Amino acid sequence: MELFQDSGLKVNNAVELAERMSNIASQNTIAQFGSELRAGLEGLRAELKSQRESQEARIDSLRESQETQNSKYNVLIWMIGFATAVISAVILFSNTGG
Repeated sequence: MELFQDSGLKVNNAVELAERMSNIASQNTIAQFGSELRAGLEGLRAELKSQRESQEARIDSLRESQETQNSKYNVLIWMIGFATAVISAVILFSNTGG
């Protein structure tokens, strides 16, 4: 502030100019912090999106695997049922004397 007074400014004007310069410096710091914060948040958002997509792909893969397993078990159960029916028919016809 003494620098402003030495340059010929009145005390009130020097104080006001010093306050405004201080406010500008604070606003610059806040703006810079805000832009860095936004950049950091964008990075986090991109990382979370990537993780979500990866997890969704994994879930889809697990669902497909589960559907394949279910199909295999359904075929196995159907074959056991058919074999049981054939064996029962053979036993039934062999007992009836046919």
